[in-house]
Amino acid sequence: MTKRWSVLIPAFILGAFALWWGGNLAYYKVFIESQPFPRIAPDDISLIGLQLRDERIIVSNGIAQLVRGNFGDFGADIESSGDMSGAAEGPRVPMKALIGTLRLEPPAASELVASLNEIDTADNPAPESIWDERDVLAALEGDAKARIKLETDLSTRLDGSASDAITPSLIRTGIFIRTRVQVQVPGAAGKKEAVVAEILQPYRTRIASEVANHKLIREGFQPTRAAWEGVYDEVWRSAQEAGSVEDVAGSLRSLLSEERRKRLAQPAEQLLERVTVLLNSKFVRGADYEAVPRPNGKGDWYTVNLQISTEGRNRLWRYTHERPRCQLLLVVDGVAIAAPIVQHEMKYSTIAITGVADEDLAQDAVNAVKGVPGSETS
Repeated sequence: MTKRWSVLIPAFILGAFALWWGGNLAYYKVFIESQPFPRIAPDDISLIGLQLRDERIIVSNGIAQLVRGNFGDFGADIESSGDMSGAAEGPRVPMKALIGTLRLEPPAASELVASLNEIDTADNPAPESIWDERDVLAALEGDAKARIKLETDLSTRLDGSASDAITPSLIRTGIFIRTRVQVQVPGAAGKKEAVVAEILQPYRTRIASEVANHKLIREGFQPTRAAWEGVYDEVWRSAQEAGSVEDVAGSLRSLLSEERRKRLAQPAEQLLERVTVLLNSKFVRGADYEAVPRPNGKGDWYTVNLQISTEGRNRLWRYTHERPRCQLLLVVDGVAIAAPIVQHEMKYSTIAITGVADEDLAQDAVNAVKGVPGSETS
C-alpha cells in the first residue's frame, strides 16, 4: 500500500502541475496574446522595456544611461547601478533623452541623435563658429555675401583653394553647422510620428586641419599672426604639389545631404524600435517598498512593489513572455529609480522593481504613486 501511494502522490503532483501549466498557457493564448496593446506615452510614472543587444541600462544617482559593452551574464544578482566604465564601449546614451524623444520633444531628440552619432558639443562652441544650414546652403547656391563670410570662417575657398583671409580661432575649432534631422518615432496603432532634432555638425577643411595640427601651431603657446600665415602658405603649397585640393563645396553638400540626414537619424530610430513604454501612471494602483540585505552584507538594496491594473498586468505579461531577455527601467518625475533585468515572465498584479540603490529613491517612487488619482495609496 505504501509503495502504491509513493507512486500515486508524485503522479498526482505532476498531473496537477501539467493542468496548471496547460491552463496558464491556454489563458495566455486566449486572453493575452490576442489582445491589441496600442503604444502609450511616458508620463510622471513610467515603466519602460528595452530589448537588449550587447548593452544595458546603468542607473547611478538617479540618472540612467544606456551603455554598450561586454557585461557578461545577465543574472538576477547583477546590480542596476554602479561604475561600469571598464566594460563600456561606444557612446553613453542618456535615457532621459530617449524618453523625451518618445514624447516628441525636440531638445531630447537633439541630444539623442547627437549622443548616438558621438557628436560631442559639450564644450559649447563659440557663437561665431555656429552656422545655420540655411546660410551654408545660401553660400553654396550663390549668395555672394554668405559665400565670402563662409570662406573667411573656413579659411578656405569653396573650390578648395587658399583664402585671401584666414581666421586662426576658427582654424583651431572649425565651424559647427546647425542641421535639422527628422526622426521617426513609433506611435500608436503602428503609425510613425516625426520629431525634428537639431544637431551641430562639426566641419573643418583639409587645409585648416593640417594647419591646426602643424607642429609650429600645435606646440606654440600663442602663435603670432605671421606664424599662422607662414604655416598656412606652406600647407597650401604642399596641397597644390600633391594634387590633394579638397572640393569644399562638395564636402559641405554631402554633410547637408538628405542621405546624411537619414544616416544620422538611423541609430535613434533603430533604438526607439526596441523601446516600449509598458506602463504609465494610468496603470499604477499602489506602491510600497522594502529593504533587502545586499549579498556582501554591506547595507541594503530596496525593492519597490507596484500594484498595477489588470490591463497593466496583461501588457507586462505579454511583453516579458515574448522578450525573455530584456531590461526594465522605472522612471518617476524624470528620475531613474532602477533598471532590473527580467528573469522570467511577469504575470501578476504586483511587480517588484529590484535593485534600488537608495532608500530616498524608493520613498520618492512610493510618494509619487500616492499622488496618482485613484491609487490605493492616495
